[in-house]
Amino acid sequence: MARRIDIQYIRLYTDGTAARKMESAVRVPAATLPKPRKQKKILIHVDPVAILGLIVAAVMLITMLCGVCRHYQLRNELTVMRSYVQELRNENEALHHTYENGYDLEQIQKTALALGMVPQDQVNTLQVTLAAPVEEETPSAWQEFYTFLTGLFA
Repeated sequence: MARRIDIQYIRLYTDGTAARKMESAVRVPAATLPKPRKQKKILIHVDPVAILGLIVAAVMLITMLCGVCRHYQLRNELTVMRSYVQELRNENEALHHTYENGYDLEQIQKTALALGMVPQDQVNTLQVTLAAPVEEETPSAWQEFYTFLTGLFA
């Protein structure tokens, strides 16, 4: 039996019976295929100041609309209050007219004289005036300092 080491023909290359590829005299260059282009990423640059400006504008629009609604509410309330004030003035005028016509001044004077009222021209009047106590003003610290300086340089 042959040992493995004795078999050396395996290491050599032999063509064998395989058909060789024929080389042509004129070489045709291989067609170059276009390289697939990379799709460009669409980048949208966002300016934070612009976004902040849009947010502020939206908030201002909302507050302006709220202000307009509030203005219309207050305008309606003003109309209601003006009509209410006019009703109160009319009622006050009617009550004042009723008050003036409800009493007879001569009858009231007769009743007052009968109860002991004295007319004003018969009463002795005495004028009394009171003098408020005069408080001495204490000079402030600046006034004392000024007085000290004027005395020092005089």
